[in-house]
Amino acid sequence: MPFDVFAFKRIGQVVPSNNGKQVVFTVYRVKSNTTEKQWKYSLYLKNSRPNVEYLDTASSLSSINWSPDNKFISYLTKGNKFQSIWIYDTSNHKKQKLIEFGTDILSYKWSPNGKNITFTASLVKQQSKTTFVPMDVRNNYVNTRLYIFYIKRKSFEALTPDKLSVSQFFVYPGFDWSPDSQSIVFSYQPKPGPVF
Repeated sequence: MPFDVFAFKRIGQVVPSNNGKQVVFTVYRVKSNTTEKQWKYSLYLKNSRPNVEYLDTASSLSSINWSPDNKFISYLTKGNKFQSIWIYDTSNHKKQKLIEFGTDILSYKWSPNGKNITFTASLVKQQSKTTFVPMDVRNNYVNTRLYIFYIKRKSFEALTPDKLSVSQFFVYPGFDWSPDSQSIVFSYQPKPGPVF
């Protein structure tokens, strides 16, 4: 039957650890007990043990990465409201939400020393409810900004101004760390999308 094609499990992202001793991967399939076709993603870990270890399941799961020390597996999935960065601790086998921002996190990257994470998000400024702000359709867009999250302090700050947009179209994710974790390079443009 044609619908049986959707019952097959598919392998998504496959990411080896930095030391090459473990592999984390996603498997996705259509939920079977719904009338609408909705994808279900599962995250698994394969190491020296004979069995594959199940880590998490979500309706969306992407951008799997290892921390530089191979202690944590990080990925993007839904938090309370927005797409957030979650981590799975390979030593105690527990997952936790690391960062939930005021909007969806689009991409992220660990610093080489593992102390910080940079991420991109498009955050709309809050307008005052009592002030009338005329809408200019020429400026009806929200720039994608680069932020840094300090893991020990559990705080973040914007690295790019809201007047430019980190460009991710040609060089994903649009930014990268220097090997010594002291500098970040990024591509940008005046606004998101094609610029003419």
